[in-house]
Amino acid sequence: MVDINHICRNEQSTLDTFEKYKGQLVIADSIVKQFVGIALDPNDYIYVFYNGREFSYSTILSKFVPLKGKIDDKDYNEYIRIAYLNWFSIIDQRLDEPNEDITKGVKKHKIELEQKLNGYKYTELLADICWDLEYNGKGISPEKEKQWPQ
Repeated sequence: MVDINHICRNEQSTLDTFEKYKGQLVIADSIVKQFVGIALDPNDYIYVFYNGREFSYSTILSKFVPLKGKIDDKDYNEYIRIAYLNWFSIIDQRLDEPNEDITKGVKKHKIELEQKLNGYKYTELLADICWDLEYNGKGISPEKEKQWPQ
């Protein structure tokens, strides 16, 4: 028999983990990724990560290591700076002048990834995807990027 109270406690604990680390860079599967979502499939809760190009998934039985607070802020911010330069999800934010084609491309990229995730027959997102890269407690912005030393 399934204990519904146990399931509810696990869901709340999983959502609490997401709220605590969403948008942050983490090490998962030995790769630096962004923790962007939490989902449920018939067997387990699933962590959703983004590597700058695509999502990857991992059962909550696996572990990830949040980098924020584990490495120097200077080093963490360097990872953010590199992601800011390379990741499709935020490429439009680093432009000096808005470019409608690039902005449309970024939106299309995000929509396609979310549709792919939502298209899995038995997967349900438990919270909206967090696309904002965590930077000192706030989402990244072009103003922050200009403050980084080159």
